[in-house]
Amino acid sequence: MATGERTIVSELWGGIRDGTAGFLPRVGLSIAGAAAGLGGLMFLLGLLEASSSARRIMDWHIAMGVLAVVVAWLGLLYVLWSSYSRWRHTVRAGFICLGIIAVSVCIAFVFGAGMRNPEFFIAATLFFGAAGVGGVITAAVYRGMRGRAILGPEGHVDVKCPRCGYSMSGLGDCSCPECGGKWTLDELIRAQNYEGVRAALLAQSIAGRSALPEGAGAAAAPESHALATTGQ
Repeated sequence: MATGERTIVSELWGGIRDGTAGFLPRVGLSIAGAAAGLGGLMFLLGLLEASSSARRIMDWHIAMGVLAVVVAWLGLLYVLWSSYSRWRHTVRAGFICLGIIAVSVCIAFVFGAGMRNPEFFIAATLFFGAAGVGGVITAAVYRGMRGRAILGPEGHVDVKCPRCGYSMSGLGDCSCPECGGKWTLDELIRAQNYEGVRAALLAQSIAGRSALPEGAGAAAAPESHALATTGQ
């Protein structure tokens, strides 16, 4: 039984590293990591309070402990979700917002516990946090609406595996050597979220027709030609 459990853990960790693990396992591990961190903190604070009857745990001790747990948890989230290629940018923006909110709340809690009149400092901290969250959401929405560039920084066509995010630029076929995923050329182009392809699909959706509009089809043609040339 122990061997089987070790095998499952090894397979799950391998799936997270190579990007094949799905959404629900990552969510489960994220929740488990948060619960384990908070449970460990409460246990540690209980031991500290029990070991010294003359010294009680203060609010700022709890705030600093929660802040440390949040930082460690965000590191765990990066490990768990950095290889998740589907909705990668949305997930990343969500976790950045979560980190900003958590840090802002912890700092505000420290102000409240350590100052006599902390109202203005707490309000300033929360407003700064709200500004940061608003900026991250705005940037994510803009990037999602725009789509990504066809060419990478080095001038090559930027083609990534839809499953694991591995760079497929320069390959001779539409199979990913990293995760083994196989795609048709049409599937690969649609999954890249290129600017021209995104505009074409949006125009098709608005028009409510199965075929691409003439203008949008022309816009998508250069991407198809570039990918075909890269694959040769």
